[in-house]
Amino acid sequence: MDAKFLLAALFVASPPATAGAAAPVEIFFPSEVLVTAGESSHGDWVEIRTSEPRPGADVEMRLDATGAASIAKVTTDTEGCLTEANVITCHRKMDVDQDSGSVALIRFTSQAEAGRAQVTVTATVNGVFSGFWHTVVIITEPPKLTLMGTEVKAPGQTRVKVRVGIKNAGQGPANLPPITPNMGSVTHYIHFPSDALAESVTEGQCFPWGPWPDGWGWEHPNESSYKYACATGPIQAGAITWYEITIRINPQRRLVTGYISWRDGATTPEMAAPIVIDTRDTLPVTGSRAWDYAIGAVALIVPGIVLLLVVIRRPRRTNREPDTLY
Repeated sequence: MDAKFLLAALFVASPPATAGAAAPVEIFFPSEVLVTAGESSHGDWVEIRTSEPRPGADVEMRLDATGAASIAKVTTDTEGCLTEANVITCHRKMDVDQDSGSVALIRFTSQAEAGRAQVTVTATVNGVFSGFWHTVVIITEPPKLTLMGTEVKAPGQTRVKVRVGIKNAGQGPANLPPITPNMGSVTHYIHFPSDALAESVTEGQCFPWGPWPDGWGWEHPNESSYKYACATGPIQAGAITWYEITIRINPQRRLVTGYISWRDGATTPEMAAPIVIDTRDTLPVTGSRAWDYAIGAVALIVPGIVLLLVVIRRPRRTNREPDTLY
């Protein structure tokens, strides 16, 4: 979870703080950390706060993950911190106040199987102890995201509905960013030719390319465009996030091809799924094109009939008895 939960650790038996007395110390760290089995989590900062400003304070922090069998290792690359046997200790001089200060960036790597583990975080600021803060590390099975394109036959149509999406075929949830109107939540793109305008997106959350600041219409979701940046939010195991789009097609274009791709925009077969709309006519054919086909058929049939008559008549001439001469 990205939201930071607060633990205010105070000396229960301490008298009320007076001028010049040590300020209480609070720890900010997620109460739950989600880690995909066998992978590292996104880094989470251990932060502390004091009720009074403490410039250049002596800060000590300890994160203890010993005994947590589901955690393979805990690491940090923050200056002033050491890691040994799944214990991180930090000794730093830093400014601390009511707005909190970041002590260390922590990363967890899990074992290969799902499970749960608990870690404990403590801190002192100028010798004032924070108390104990417990965090649960939840190890989930890995997700497996696949793009789902489509192929639609729509003979003679100029407005066509297509449905594409993203499927999580894995055993664990895909913890994608929550949907917000900015690039930070975008997971993939949907592209069509510039003359194949999408009139609307009735499912999903897609932001159109258009005459807005920086091109993307973050405040205009699902409006008409030929190119979209889309967001999904978390996808549970086995679930599909669908996007249903109505496309207006140029009548001169009989085959429309687009694609859905990951955020990096790659269009290789492994990184994109095609969208194919075939509007070419199929039988029965009517109108002016029917006359074209009829004329073509007559042009083929008439010579065939003539040839057949010639073949039929030729044996009759051959089998007739010759005239008797007197």
